[in-house]
Amino acid sequence: MYFLSRIILISVFVAVLSVHFAIAQANGNGDPLLVRVGGKIGYIDRSGKIIIEPQFEQAAEFIDGLARVWVEGKWKSIDRLGTFVIDPKVDWICRTGFNEGICPIDINGKYGGIDRSGNFVIEPKYEFAGRFSDGLMPVKIPKAAGDYLAKWIYVDAMGRKAIDKEFFQANSFVDGRAFVKVGFDEWALIDKNGKEVTGRHFDRTYPWDVFAEGLTAVKVKKKWGYIDRSGRFVIKPRFDNANNFSEGLAVVTVGCYDGYIDKSGKFVILPKFETAGNFSEGLAAVAPEDDIPWSHKFKIKGKSYEMCGAGLGSNAPQGYIDKTGKMVIEPKFGRGFPFSNGIAMVSFDEPPDVLLAIGRRGYIDRTGNYIWQPTK
Repeated sequence: MYFLSRIILISVFVAVLSVHFAIAQANGNGDPLLVRVGGKIGYIDRSGKIIIEPQFEQAAEFIDGLARVWVEGKWKSIDRLGTFVIDPKVDWICRTGFNEGICPIDINGKYGGIDRSGNFVIEPKYEFAGRFSDGLMPVKIPKAAGDYLAKWIYVDAMGRKAIDKEFFQANSFVDGRAFVKVGFDEWALIDKNGKEVTGRHFDRTYPWDVFAEGLTAVKVKKKWGYIDRSGRFVIKPRFDNANNFSEGLAVVTVGCYDGYIDKSGKFVILPKFETAGNFSEGLAAVAPEDDIPWSHKFKIKGKSYEMCGAGLGSNAPQGYIDKTGKMVIEPKFGRGFPFSNGIAMVSFDEPPDVLLAIGRRGYIDRTGNYIWQPTK
């Protein structure tokens, strides 16, 4: 039960916050901010002024000057003025947008990649496509006759097969390294030639921003640690969960609580939070321990178990700490997201056990004051 509840919580928290963290990093140039008013989506500037009227049923955050919006049953892209800039219309545009000039898309159930003019540079013929990075894109190929499991390959910017190997799953490259699935819950670290960097396989890997700040989190025998690009353990596996590093610190879980370590593996902020997010611009969103005991220990047939919380996730309010662990913005938000250019999104009424729940969302500055009151 402990692992079930914790894995669900971590999966949701990582899936939501990691995407928003990647977007916040890419959005460091002052792109408009997404708001929802009366169920319609529009965009504001960083003073809180509406610059693109709420009109879209679905839309995503701006990244490098472009945002995807849902219009007449198709995804299109707009610029900062709200002008449509990319055709053809497609069924899906990757939430993280363009990287190295290419964005994964889906048209008629097939995935490929377009450039910033909307031209197809990677033919849409795959079952799925990952983020293009380091000159390569992981794509899922159609199953061949007799195949039980799907296979993945890497293609270059021209859509040509770049690594003469197939994998059960493939992640995007970062700094010349990528994790690929080579067996049932077996992950290998490879270079851009497809060669395994280390003979050791891993049980799980951190799914976002591999090798952030030179290290990446991996799981071996139920514990998480950190390796460098050579596959060498720099911080040995001893944590119950681990995020990648950001601004010199990483969130790790011990038992039912999150804390922060430095790159030597030493705790800088002790595990005392029900949930904790990555640092951005010197601040991190955390949920302090609630009044209701978060950790429940019990025994079944003499074996000890630990369950985190009474449900699937923490509903404790979140605030922001600095790198000393001091709470600088009081915990009064349902959920806090990373800062970018001095602004962070916050939300309410988004249960942690409901993936991609959309509640009331607003924006705050570094003092915790609203530049946009939460709306839905």
